[in-house]
Amino acid sequence: MAGKAGYQSLTDDNWVALPSLLADIKEGKLAPAIFLAARIMAKRNNLAGAMQLVSKIDPNDPEAGPAATGQLA
Repeated sequence: MAGKAGYQSLTDDNWVALPSLLADIKEGKLAPAIFLAARIMAKRNNLAGAMQLVSKIDPNDPEAGPAATGQLA
């Protein structure tokens, strides 16, 4: 049961974030969606996949680049 509770919390958090995430995607800002997908992959013990996703963020992106670079270090 503990696993399901953790999954529910992650799902609820993602649902709350969805409207702003979709607005970002519509504006061409993909980094927030990539970070969220990577977070989900990491929670599912797929660290290699999460890092591969984060590596797709342009390191020169003024907002997301430093965070992505830091995550990959």
